[in-house]
Amino acid sequence: MHNRLRKDWLRRNRSIFLILAIILILIAAVANATFWLLGQPWMAGFFSGAVLIFWVLIRQNPPGWIENWQLGSWGEKQTAKELNKLPSTWVIMHDIQTRHGNIDHLVVGPGGVFLLDSKRWSGTVEVHNETARTVRWQGAPPSPLSGAAHVASLARETHDQVLANTRINQWVQPVVVVWGDFPQGIAGGQRCSYVAGEQLAKWLIEHPAQIADKVVPRIVAAIRAASSLG
Repeated sequence: MHNRLRKDWLRRNRSIFLILAIILILIAAVANATFWLLGQPWMAGFFSGAVLIFWVLIRQNPPGWIENWQLGSWGEKQTAKELNKLPSTWVIMHDIQTRHGNIDHLVVGPGGVFLLDSKRWSGTVEVHNETARTVRWQGAPPSPLSGAAHVASLARETHDQVLANTRINQWVQPVVVVWGDFPQGIAGGQRCSYVAGEQLAKWLIEHPAQIADKVVPRIVAAIRAASSLG
């Protein structure tokens, strides 16, 4: 998604980049000629390099809303790497498409069913009453962080699908996996849990067993049948 949005942004602004390139080339040409006349050719090279760096930075830095997709991708890859630490009794699924959105990760094991959404948040993250917020610097007012409601909605949808296909009434725990400064490490509750990425595998493994080994494949099959994985 990041690559597609970035290419589309470059295509839509192609004429602007072309005009900017022409202007920068003219400025560099005038500056170079001036520095040579002044007997300072090294300044001509320095200025040309600065112009080139400016051009690259402008072209290689799309708007923040596009870059957020790159941060999200990084968080998902880190979560996937952490989930690889789980024992073989756990089944791990990634990038599940549903009618109401995309599920980053879904894991099923002895400790339950967990729907995971990876987040890469800046600032210091803190959770109070199952609501996350971030403080970007000391003394700054906290800013609320969204996403928990959507994760909880996807978890309810997944629970309903499993119940309809298997008659197994298994709670699906919504989890936000936080990559960033999260001193609490683990917070929240049944409505939505927040877990620091580095503690995710350990947190999952430590859940008491509540699903029999023979039931895990039935739950996984029901989830796959209701998604694009089926």
